[in-house]
Amino acid sequence: QWEILDFVDIPISLASRLSDDDLGAVLVCIDAKNELKRLKLTHCINIVGHGLGPLRESVVVEKIDLGLYRQFEQMFWSDGRKD
Repeated sequence: QWEILDFVDIPISLASRLSDDDLGAVLVCIDAKNELKRLKLTHCINIVGHGLGPLRESVVVEKIDLGLYRQFEQMFWSDGRKD
């Protein structure tokens, strides 16, 4: 049963390449509309939104965390600035 799907444990090199199509396929495979309570998209920087479609009309989803990085972790950009 998939109550929580958290991408924080996936290597950043993979999570940062995931697309909305990838996310949508995963959500369909785990029957997220009926099972998933919490979704955390840590490091999934290519997700723009349409991959969340399989969650439409879900009555079980409690929280979707769209944070790009872990709480208390600072994002560093290639030009040296910090977020």
